[in-house]
Amino acid sequence: MELESPYIIASLTLVSSVSLAKHTEYYKRASNMGAGAIILPSLNPKAVGSSERNQTIADCLTFDTGLSPSHKMGFAVLGPTEPNVVSLNYGINLAQCVKKACDTTPVIGSVANIGTNREIINAVQKLCHTGIDAIELNFSCPNVVTKGKNASGLTIKLLRKIRRICDLPISLKITPYQDYSKVISNLNGEIDGLTLSNAYIGLIPPDIDRLDYSPFNRRKEWAPSGVYGPFERMLTFKHLYDYQQLAAEKGLSIACVGGIVAPEEGIQAIMLGADAVQLSSAVLWKGMGIFKEFNSTLQEYLAMRNLNSIKSLKGVALAQVKTCADALEELENKKMQINNEKCRKCRECFCCNRLCLAISQKEDKSVTIDEDLCSGCQMCRKLCPNSAIEEKVAVEKAVAVL
Repeated sequence: MELESPYIIASLTLVSSVSLAKHTEYYKRASNMGAGAIILPSLNPKAVGSSERNQTIADCLTFDTGLSPSHKMGFAVLGPTEPNVVSLNYGINLAQCVKKACDTTPVIGSVANIGTNREIINAVQKLCHTGIDAIELNFSCPNVVTKGKNASGLTIKLLRKIRRICDLPISLKITPYQDYSKVISNLNGEIDGLTLSNAYIGLIPPDIDRLDYSPFNRRKEWAPSGVYGPFERMLTFKHLYDYQQLAAEKGLSIACVGGIVAPEEGIQAIMLGADAVQLSSAVLWKGMGIFKEFNSTLQEYLAMRNLNSIKSLKGVALAQVKTCADALEELENKKMQINNEKCRKCRECFCCNRLCLAISQKEDKSVTIDEDLCSGCQMCRKLCPNSAIEEKVAVEKAVAVL
């Protein structure tokens, strides 16, 4: 789809239990504030429901962001997964109301991977009849466990069945810790785009030994690392980079979501190849006004760089990216050492509150660098005010010089 803005409101952003009218007003505000598209809450194909009220269960714990004492962030979906998606009947009514209220903004329906293939296909078919503009198949949440021999799974067969009953653009939202490259490699027009990537394996405790285990049963025993912030953004950017080639081969657009809360980060995502950037935590944290902020910052950046369109910005950073694997050998050959003649024992090299394990100080206060622990990042070299940290000459180089 052609969007007026690449910044769109993500699914599951809405977490309150209110009336259909208030839900519709919520998305209308997103449209008025400049959201490029609206992704509705995911439908639960198994839960039909007859009430117009969405009984969403939200347990929003807050965490310090580190930006200031007043800046906190909460994880919107910290609770049982299924109640956080809307029932089928309610979701259909919501889609019709939002499409009517936001007629100038594309509306995207979302279907969760809950239930059987037949139930998921039925939900997609009903959504397609509401007048919405596109479908997002939400196969991303690692905490949705479907049971039974008829439980749905992401297969080419399912995607082909969905394509046969849906002529709208379809985006597939996938879990980042599972390898879907085989499925995607075999695609032949079944979908139009990928959404990367949402919930990570960090949300699930490491001691799960059964498929039917719910991490939310013992919530106090695990750390909710799913708060969308810097760590999530790092993983989002990684998967955005990883899927570029495969998406290009299949002609798929890419949307990214997870941890993007500042306008500059939205621009970074586009420079890494994103066609669209979904915002969720940023909306919960800062309100709907962030769409105006993101859009105005993007236009200012384009003007500053003398770029005519967003397409001119897309993917320009990809050529500059090196993966850790590419750089590992180079870094390993750049071990640091202390020049004791220059060292003033000022301790400025104890970077990041002594988080570097390679640097230590002896009883005589002289500083040493453990070669086995040194990663070659050279941060200590940059921090040293006395130029006392140097690259260690490898033995092979020394022999060559002699």
